[in-house]
Amino acid sequence: MINRRANQGSTFKNPLKISELPSLYLIPKMKAFAALSLMLCLTACLSNDAQKAKQMLKLFHCNGIESSQMQHNSVTQYFEQSLYSSKSKAESYIEKYENGEEPAEMPLYDAVTQQYDLYKSACQNLGGIPAKESSS
Repeated sequence: MINRRANQGSTFKNPLKISELPSLYLIPKMKAFAALSLMLCLTACLSNDAQKAKQMLKLFHCNGIESSQMQHNSVTQYFEQSLYSSKSKAESYIEKYENGEEPAEMPLYDAVTQQYDLYKSACQNLGGIPAKESSS
């Protein structure tokens, strides 16, 4: 009689059957699929960053500078060194990125853009004309 009363007051009328529950073997597969999807998305974003950085690297050209016609002093040597080092750093960032390393504390494209700004400034200070940026 006690059991009958306990069952009568219960609001749980239709218990779920095991066959109605989602298959437990699908959960690990769904996690694996989600992880794979996330990896593919990140890979696409990262490769896009690398492609943009490589396009920026193509702009590292300074036109209109003739080293033989320049007056060589400490200022011109500084800017010539700045041209060389900023381009070398940008190339190094891209190479390291392609080998699986991330530039320190900033995205690859931002690091290459920062070096390009230094390169462009040095080019202009030497009387050169930096390569034109595309509108893409």
